[in-house]
Amino acid sequence: MKKIIRIIMSCLLLGAGTFGAYFMYLFAPQFKAVQSIQSIAPDVYTMTYRGDYGFDAFLENGGATTDSAMAVYIGQFLTHGIIPMAEAEESSNEPFACSTLILPTDSGYVMGRNFDYEHHGQTMITRTFPKNGYASVATNSILFLGYGDSWQPAENPVMRMPAIAAIYVPLDGMNECGLCVADLIEVDGMPVHQSTGKTPITTVAAIRLILDHAANVDEAIALLQSYDLHSSMNAAHHFAISDATGKAVVVEYINHQMVVTPSMACTNHRLAMPTDTALLSPTIAPAIANAKARYQTLMQISDQPTADDLLMQSALQQVAFAGWTRWSIVFNPQQKTATYYFNADFITQPYTISLGDKSN
Repeated sequence: MKKIIRIIMSCLLLGAGTFGAYFMYLFAPQFKAVQSIQSIAPDVYTMTYRGDYGFDAFLENGGATTDSAMAVYIGQFLTHGIIPMAEAEESSNEPFACSTLILPTDSGYVMGRNFDYEHHGQTMITRTFPKNGYASVATNSILFLGYGDSWQPAENPVMRMPAIAAIYVPLDGMNECGLCVADLIEVDGMPVHQSTGKTPITTVAAIRLILDHAANVDEAIALLQSYDLHSSMNAAHHFAISDATGKAVVVEYINHQMVVTPSMACTNHRLAMPTDTALLSPTIAPAIANAKARYQTLMQISDQPTADDLLMQSALQQVAFAGWTRWSIVFNPQQKTATYYFNADFITQPYTISLGDKSN
């Protein structure tokens, strides 16, 4: 990915000097997107993209079985095919510990999400308004794009162009219909690599697919069933999915087959066909025990007849990991807002992004 990014930037710089006005016209949506990048907190940025970012064409062209293969398509789209791309090395698995919870409120439902990751990195929050899909807000770790720990947006918009790749690697998000989705590592699961002849997509591509084209949980499940899923980072994942009606499920894959379990909460252990902890290795068993403890805490909170933002904040804080929780979110489908808290700090002023006003 790092090599691809360097090639992309060199190509864009060359093109800007060679093609002039035509180049600016060709890359107009991308330039507008990178010019919208703003810093809202230390190592946290926002970006808005309006128009076609090539995801539908990515699916029509056959999708990809790995994130590195998808990176090839990203590079080709960013450069409009000016130069060929080579696959980058696949990322290695790293320790995660995340949580989600759905709670009822007086006006509907909200979904809370902690993203817990051992390593520090930059966070990119993207708002996308595709031509043929739903508007959405999504969270992406720039660290996963191979930019390194010290990435910062340069003053030159051309040098910012590779940041658009964040659109393709969402880790959670909500669309304008109130459909919410989050990716969580499944500690006691196995990577999935389906091979039924359907178009292949990776875990992160599946999240982008759901955000762009699913209005509710049932549509999200149907979409996932229409593709062959391949695990990002070659790790086991499960999806927490909810919608504006309060329907909430966890989608898992056992022996490469999808299993859907209704649940108002999700952490990092498998919900369908729970694993016998006595059969697990000493290194995995503690992680499963921790995941189950967090899950029980969240399920007890979900029994409340009605909730508010303070209860959700308290719930996320109770299951946060000191030094690991990079961001916490409260998705509000009724208000079409996503309220962010960073580094388990629920006291400092939160940051709220709205999908209601599409003009900004």
